[in-house]
Amino acid sequence: MTITIASVGAIILFSLLFAIGVYRRRTDTNEIAEVPAIVLDTIAAEPPLEPIEIIPEEPKPEPMADFKIAYGIVRYHEAGYQKLPQDKGNRNSLGQLVGTNWGINAQVYETYLGRPPSENDMRSMPRTTAEKIFKRLYWDRIYGDTIPDQQLANIFLDGIVNHGQGVRLMQEVLGVFRDNRYGPLTHATLLAGNPRTIFNAYKARRRKYYHQLVAADSTQRVFLNGWLNRIESFHYEGSSNTGGNGLVGLALAVVAYYSWS
Repeated sequence: MTITIASVGAIILFSLLFAIGVYRRRTDTNEIAEVPAIVLDTIAAEPPLEPIEIIPEEPKPEPMADFKIAYGIVRYHEAGYQKLPQDKGNRNSLGQLVGTNWGINAQVYETYLGRPPSENDMRSMPRTTAEKIFKRLYWDRIYGDTIPDQQLANIFLDGIVNHGQGVRLMQEVLGVFRDNRYGPLTHATLLAGNPRTIFNAYKARRRKYYHQLVAADSTQRVFLNGWLNRIESFHYEGSSNTGGNGLVGLALAVVAYYSWS
């Protein structure tokens, strides 16, 4: 076989091109292999995260009685206007029979208005006004927001609304001086006692009081069944919210007493 000069030249050229290609592939492979190391060496590390300050949760305050709940019960029993002559609360200081509306009698509304109310005043009393009066003159009077048991607060508010001697009846139950004025000793004793026990004793005392009213004045008998149905609608359900039991009740009582001093 005759090898021509052109053939030899072609073979040499092909060999050179092949050698150059192999060299380039090796070079590229080496560079690619080295890139990750270079990248890892030159990429800045992410800054460390700021330390998270863990704030411990504050202990949740003990639940206290809610006026809206207690008032809702009173509102159920004290609905609308009435002008019964047997109801002594229906007369203003002038002796005029003007009635009771939303559970606010003429004498209480007179205290709120600063003057004797007329029948028109009583009839046109907005229910929102009655709620304000219940809050200011009744609930705030017994510091309802600081009573730790809702059910006890419910029956107590209803008691002082339903009869003017409601505080005195509670004082009898608690065994403190009976002056029908709600002061630091009465409040501290209430907080220190067992809510269920006080609730049941107050309920029984109110029931007895209704019978005493009728025995003293037979004209009040017309109200007796309604009064008894009202008091029997109160039932202590479950366990007390907190309270008046043990150290918690004692602590609340001490704070209440000295905050008054």
